[in-house]
Amino acid sequence: MVTTPVDTTFAVTRLILSGFFDRYTRLRLIAAHVGGTLPFLSERIERAFREGRSRHKPSFYLQRIYYDTAGPTHEAVVACVAKMLGSTQLVFGSDFPFGLGQEGMQYMEKAVSVVERSGLAENERAQIFSGNLQKLLRIAS
Repeated sequence: MVTTPVDTTFAVTRLILSGFFDRYTRLRLIAAHVGGTLPFLSERIERAFREGRSRHKPSFYLQRIYYDTAGPTHEAVVACVAKMLGSTQLVFGSDFPFGLGQEGMQYMEKAVSVVERSGLAENERAQIFSGNLQKLLRIAS
């Protein structure tokens, strides 16, 4: 099954508005492909709060979700999500080994360059490449 960024957006929005995260407060979620269109539709999702069953506004939950940097994205998208939701919520992702041989390596090279060219500070990039995930998984560095 192939998921698209729009599928990610629909699924996470439904989880937020249904009160799912209120029932499972310890659950940590990594939304693929920088959260799909979640960051870009966050204001619209926020307006849907009055129709949902969650205890908090959607922005509360969006700031607790992690977002991977995988997929064909642009460095400005990574910078935007870092500014909106915090660089502490970004974890490195590459879509590797999607594709065979050199095609798979191109995904990895692209993923690294997107984070490197994002304009984020060196310490933020280091956190994205490893620190945030180590913290999430409680792995000593």
